[in-house]
Amino acid sequence: MNNPSYLPRFCVIALLGMLILSPTLDAKVRVAVKARSSNAFLEQRELDHNQPLSYVFAQGDFFGNSTRSDRIKQVDFLEIAETLSESLAAQNFLPAQDQAAADMLLVVHWGAVEKFEDPNRDFALQQAYEGIAEMNQNLPPGASPNSSYTPPYSDMYSSDQARFDSLKYNNSLQSERMQENQIAEILGFDDDLAKERAKPFATTDEVRMLTQLQQERYLIVVMAWDFQELSKNNKKRLLWTTRISMKALGSSYKDAVLLMSKAGEAYYGNVSEGLETKVYKRDEYKIELGDLEVVESGEAVQETLPAKRAKGRN
Repeated sequence: MNNPSYLPRFCVIALLGMLILSPTLDAKVRVAVKARSSNAFLEQRELDHNQPLSYVFAQGDFFGNSTRSDRIKQVDFLEIAETLSESLAAQNFLPAQDQAAADMLLVVHWGAVEKFEDPNRDFALQQAYEGIAEMNQNLPPGASPNSSYTPPYSDMYSSDQARFDSLKYNNSLQSERMQENQIAEILGFDDDLAKERAKPFATTDEVRMLTQLQQERYLIVVMAWDFQELSKNNKKRLLWTTRISMKALGSSYKDAVLLMSKAGEAYYGNVSEGLETKVYKRDEYKIELGDLEVVESGEAVQETLPAKRAKGRN
């Protein structure tokens, strides 16, 4: 009886990914949200019965490694902050009337991320295959590529060029995987993706996340810091973090800010059950803007993403 044959994991991911990707513009927009909060903050909110908390905004990092960077820069940060303020009010988070008395400093990171594939990877793969073919030709009499014969390391790489090509291709794959992991952490995909990757076979959830990570994605990350602890004691205490992203194709960043802000409405200062998705129809939401104050970025907490996490559920 023949053993069942399984497609390699990367083949399954590639095939399912082709099914998930659609060449047409979807009438619906899917926004991914990941929210974390410290245990201490959640407990205090419960004790205070979600009493109003005041905040001031500060500019965080701008992510500009995408093809849309120049157009994203045309959106003023103050407009992003004003849009977020309308959604933050749903959690009773309100702009501070007195900056010095603010409860939270909301550092907002924004922009877009895009995974860039190594243009030399396919060429390196072809060279690696040629190197393997050369190694097989140099096998001793009676040995075959499928036999248990293992030549000495020096013989396996008798051709310096073959060894170099193989290493170059492996380095290319490792570099892309590192880039993918960094983007996953910035967008909040990392924990869920790790769980799916730990399973013996590729799952639809894994394929969906990897497909999303291949796309250019707009992002907003809001990190809330204890402003009083920072201003009085010069100590950084992270209260909560909400990471929001969506596919860039089909939307301007200005429109995306409206949708991402709305998607985060229920999550600011809370905890999500892993990576969650909110679905909206295009042009469904409009938010009227008000007035608020933004702290100069020089006065803010400067934290480069992926951010260090506080203890608890941050």
